[in-house]
Amino acid sequence: MSEQLPEIEQLGRQAADCQLCDLAAKRTQVVWGDGPATARVVFIGEAPGRKEDEGGRPFIGAAGHLLDELLAAAHITRSDVYITNIVKCRPPGNRDPLDDEIVACRSYLNRQLQLLHPRVIVTLGRFSTHLILQTTAGISSLQGRVFERHGYKVLPLYHPAAVIYDLLKKEPFFAAAPLLDQLVNGEGEMELREGSGVGILNRGPGSASGFPPAAGDPPASSPAQNSDTRSLAQAVGRADPGAPPAEPEQEISAPAEHFTQETLDIWNA
Repeated sequence: MSEQLPEIEQLGRQAADCQLCDLAAKRTQVVWGDGPATARVVFIGEAPGRKEDEGGRPFIGAAGHLLDELLAAAHITRSDVYITNIVKCRPPGNRDPLDDEIVACRSYLNRQLQLLHPRVIVTLGRFSTHLILQTTAGISSLQGRVFERHGYKVLPLYHPAAVIYDLLKKEPFFAAAPLLDQLVNGEGEMELREGSGVGILNRGPGSASGFPPAAGDPPASSPAQNSDTRSLAQAVGRADPGAPPAEPEQEISAPAEHFTQETLDIWNA
């Protein structure tokens, strides 16, 4: 395993015996995370699969190989990133993680982010995207756009496993590579422009509707509002104020049994 912060190693050892949810009964081992203490970017997936459960490292199966291709396209090596999941144990049959499982693990993820304090967070798939951005907006409306949450730049992407099963997602997935390259390897504040799969930086106060997909929404009335007080962050603004608003995309609601407000409150876990 790559060199890690001592605090993360200690927390990982504690998590190895975690019994906070029912996943502990059927796991082979806890899949904690992997990467250097100096990682500028943290990738957050959903949960370990069969190969990860057996091998003890995240993203070592087919989805991991596709993630490696994305990293190469963004001029990033795997040894330079930290990779983890919102749930540290494999759900039976690779089913979706349940609310209580997400709640049980969220304090671990919160502490990992506090200790690493990365420059960029890349959320892979709807589960980690919903948790980090505290929204139930559809992943298709968020993929490849950059948001800011609690001082972190957040880039939501399709989960590599979803890209494997739906080839229509492959082009937008890899189209985000130049943006990822600029976010991680660029120096200073980046200027983000709309178009060609490149995201824009979205900020704004809370909204019960989550992140609207259109990049041309009107500016927030209170831009100085502390993001810590928001239940759901709202994306606002665009790189070119003179450009016409983008056509709104259809928002996909999350299943009712997932993503309660308690689940979404990772930042106070």
